[in-house]
Amino acid sequence: MPMKKIFVLDTNVLIHDPASIFTFGNNDIVIPFTVIEELDRHKKGHGEIAASARQVLRTLDALRERGPLPSGIMMDSGGVISVSLPANKPSAQFWNNGGEDNQIIKTALCLTEKKLRDEAGSLVPVILVSKDTAVRIKAESLGIRVEDYMNDKTLLFQQYGRVLVNGDNTNGIRSARYLQSESSLYKLTGGDNLRLVKRAKERMGIAHQNIEQECALDALADPETEIVALTGNAGTGKTLLALAAGLHQTSQVVK
Repeated sequence: MPMKKIFVLDTNVLIHDPASIFTFGNNDIVIPFTVIEELDRHKKGHGEIAASARQVLRTLDALRERGPLPSGIMMDSGGVISVSLPANKPSAQFWNNGGEDNQIIKTALCLTEKKLRDEAGSLVPVILVSKDTAVRIKAESLGIRVEDYMNDKTLLFQQYGRVLVNGDNTNGIRSARYLQSESSLYKLTGGDNLRLVKRAKERMGIAHQNIEQECALDALADPETEIVALTGNAGTGKTLLALAAGLHQTSQVVK
C-alpha cells in the first residue's frame, strides 16, 4: 500500500482547480486558515477567479456539515481534510513580512516539524502544493517538500470551449460560449444572452481553418472577454491566433 501523505494546499491551487481537493486520493489535505481568508476576499465580483473562490467555499461548506473542519473530516476517498488554524510559531521578522504566502509556508513547516507517523510508525511526508514558484523556492529552502499542482483543467476547458448546436445552449456553463446555427454564429454570455458574431475571414492576414479557430479569434479579439484559455495539440494555431488577435486590437487602438 502506498505511504499516506499530507498535502498542504496553497490558495492558487484551489483557484486553479476548485475540485483539486478531490484529486489527492486517500491522502490527507490541510488548508491553512489564511487560505480561507484569501478565498473570502476573492469571492466577490465577476470572472473565473471569483467564481472559483465561491465554488471552493461552497464545497468546504458542504463538507463542514459532516463535522468540524479544524478537527478533520473524512472524505469519500478515505483521506481527511482539515482547516489548520494559525500556527503558533514565534513571530520572527521573516514570518511577519511575507503576508499570506509565509503563513501558508509556516503551516507546512509546523506540520513537518511535528514528525507525524502513521499506524505502522513510518514518518508521514508533508508536501506543500503551490502554483507559485517563489512559495516553492522559499518552502524548499526551509526543508519543506514541495510540488507544483499538475492536474490541470484541460478536460474542463474542452467542455467550456465546445461549439454548441441548436438545443444545446443551456448546459449550465455561464462563461462565453459559441452557438452555430446553420450559417450563423452566435456568442452566448452570462445566462443565455445571444449576440450575432460578425464573421471575418481573417485578422491581420491570418485566416481561420475551422469553426473552433474562428470562435477563438472572436473571443481573443473581444475586449469584453477577460480570460481566454486555448487548448489543443502542438501546431493547432494557439499562439498564432493569439498574436493575430493582439495585433488586431493594437491596430484598432492606433486608429
